[in-house]
Amino acid sequence: MRRDRRGEMDSKPTSASFARYERLTRHSEFARVYAHGEKHISSSVILYSFIVCQRPYRRLGVVVSKKVGNAVTRNRCKRVIREIFRTHKAWFPQGADLVVIVRRAMVNKPYQTVEEELCRIFHP
Repeated sequence: MRRDRRGEMDSKPTSASFARYERLTRHSEFARVYAHGEKHISSSVILYSFIVCQRPYRRLGVVVSKKVGNAVTRNRCKRVIREIFRTHKAWFPQGADLVVIVRRAMVNKPYQTVEEELCRIFHP
């Protein structure tokens, strides 16, 4: 719940958003996840996860190489991954730092297929 301009409580839950504090932004944060995190591989993505127990929230970083496609394609891949993270935060453990590396195979896959692959990674 949050307050609107008049100070009244808004009925929209804030947990469905993708806030700035839920993003990995610095090179050092990505490097720590690569060095100490667990690696999970699927046909569409490579996912690194590193649990930091002090935080009550999860953070996400998305990496898409130029080998995947042009800017439009890369940005679409990033939007899909962020949307899956935003709508299914409960899949990921509290305090987790996640780095998703998009593979070329994701470009031709529909949203539901990528969503199912990420679900299988965390719920085998």
